[in-house]
Amino acid sequence: MSSKAPAPNTRQSEQGAKHQDSTNITRHQAKKLQPRDIRLLAALERHPVTRHAATVITGAPNSPEYIRRLRALGLQIVCERTEMVDRDGKRCRPGRYRLLACSKRQARDLLAAATAGAGGK
Repeated sequence: MSSKAPAPNTRQSEQGAKHQDSTNITRHQAKKLQPRDIRLLAALERHPVTRHAATVITGAPNSPEYIRRLRALGLQIVCERTEMVDRDGKRCRPGRYRLLACSKRQARDLLAAATAGAGGK
């Protein structure tokens, strides 16, 4: 009886080949970033951002769409609900977006590639 070579070895070598050139992946991803994405990602890389602040940063009322776009690039962004009292004295739980530590390097790489692609420093 002959035995076939295990399939996982092939997959592992293919995965290794795909991830060896992470610079090209980052450049490809950075090309997808629009100015609103870049502003929001830069803010998230520095600190957590409330949903309201994300709207101001992006300049668009649909800031959750820009969070979705960043997540689609593989960035790990969580929405934490915080307890607070609004100006009318009512309790509320607004969302605050936070970039997880495991995505900080990817965020910096994307921002650097997007800035380099735009001709900036």
